[in-house]
Amino acid sequence: MELLSYICPGGGFVGLGIDHEGSNVAKWLVEKGITCFVLKYRLIRVFTTDPAAEFNAKFGHKEFDAEFAATIPLAVADGRAAIRYVRNHAVEFNLKPDRVGIMGFSAG
Repeated sequence: MELLSYICPGGGFVGLGIDHEGSNVAKWLVEKGITCFVLKYRLIRVFTTDPAAEFNAKFGHKEFDAEFAATIPLAVADGRAAIRYVRNHAVEFNLKPDRVGIMGFSAG
């Protein structure tokens, strides 16, 4: 396979839709001949077992807005590092380094 896609699932930066926006999409793309990785990027720290409820309770508050804004560059850096890693190891993956892409859903 000569084309690779990183898939970045959405989840509002508090979680990742790892199945429906990650592995399921990867399986579909693999069927089309595209090598895939699902990227788990950095998220906002959560303190409960219900990230969605925590997100909804904090949304719009200054502290949350600041944490949200600080997390976005970290997630982008994770995506860039992932692409750099694959390009540097393209031979091992039987890929062309100039044929690496990235796609995302919502926050991803």
